[in-house]
Amino acid sequence: REVVAEVCRASDTVIATGGGAVLDDDNFRALREAATFVCLNATPEDILARTGGSDRPLLSGDREERVRTLLAARAAAYARIPHQIDTSALGVEQAVERILALHRTESAAGSRE
Repeated sequence: REVVAEVCRASDTVIATGGGAVLDDDNFRALREAATFVCLNATPEDILARTGGSDRPLLSGDREERVRTLLAARAAAYARIPHQIDTSALGVEQAVERILALHRTESAAGSRE
């Protein structure tokens, strides 16, 4: 919470949290108020492919079962995030462009209020 609150006070900053950070209501509120808040989604198959070579403690054991279980357990929290981008068929550059487009739209809307 302290780290999230601290980085939310920074300007011109990209904050990339782990998926569990938004499960905390204080973190969720801080991120929602401070930034263009985006949830990057992907299919379980794509998540497995992207994390295949990593040693992530939350994915120990049956990796596919763990990914599916985590996604199901976090679905309600993720659904509350105002912007959703399915990255399953996107490259990094395409995902970045979509995030930037959302940010530009939000910034323009905020400057008119």
